[in-house]
Amino acid sequence: MGTLGLDTNARFCWTELGTTDKDKAERFYSRLLGWECTAPPLRTRSGQLIDYALLCISGRYVGGLYPMFRTQKKQGARPQWLSYVQVDDAASTAAAAKRLGASVLAGPLDVFDLGRLTILRDPQGASFGAWQPLRLGAGFQTRDEPGFASWFEHVSDDVELAIRFYGALFGWSRPSAQHGERVLLEQGGAPVASFTVRTQPRASPQWLTFFQVTDCDASCQKLVSLQGSVLAQPSGASGSHRHAVVSDPQGAAFGLLTPPAAGPPPE
Repeated sequence: MGTLGLDTNARFCWTELGTTDKDKAERFYSRLLGWECTAPPLRTRSGQLIDYALLCISGRYVGGLYPMFRTQKKQGARPQWLSYVQVDDAASTAAAAKRLGASVLAGPLDVFDLGRLTILRDPQGASFGAWQPLRLGAGFQTRDEPGFASWFEHVSDDVELAIRFYGALFGWSRPSAQHGERVLLEQGGAPVASFTVRTQPRASPQWLTFFQVTDCDASCQKLVSLQGSVLAQPSGASGSHRHAVVSDPQGAAFGLLTPPAAGPPPE
């Protein structure tokens, strides 16, 4: 399937948390996943500091963290993890997504001279970002290690509709061989993301970021002790991928994943 945009190498490159309580979120993820928060001296052109922390482990970046804007809270937005796909041109991606039935929530806009971004909501209602790198390079510094992003999963009511949308927008394709309940999409033969049907009626369609942990079950127990919630209990046979869907105390959902070894997503 051809793409409507210009992107032929689109892959997830970043994730960030917008939350109602930045300090509590920092403590929660530090205790659960060992993250440290580094507040860089980011300023607007007028010199105003930007309240955006970088999450890292041993100096390697995991993602970002920021307090939700007042307007977001007034509009009823909930704390959430938002993941970004690297694109060649943020404006073209936004225009193509809109033609495919998505909504443009923000941008395209410049982030200083670091890059350009746009935030979108797909036809199913799941939000995601598109990042066009300029001075700031694209891509996670590390993936598939404990504490770092390991996988991305789209949860919605209509998996086939979601697959058609992202296939047309980014050129993601479905390999002929599929296993398990999840549908895997690839880019250039490499796994990109999985798509699955929403099983929790109260949960909104969304993209879930899965962070790797050494023991999914033990991490879920620790999360509960830190006032988080387990939304989907750990599953996966012994010797296979073990994964769970959880949320932090502010209600932002994410996943925990323990692979048997470095490899593709859970089946």
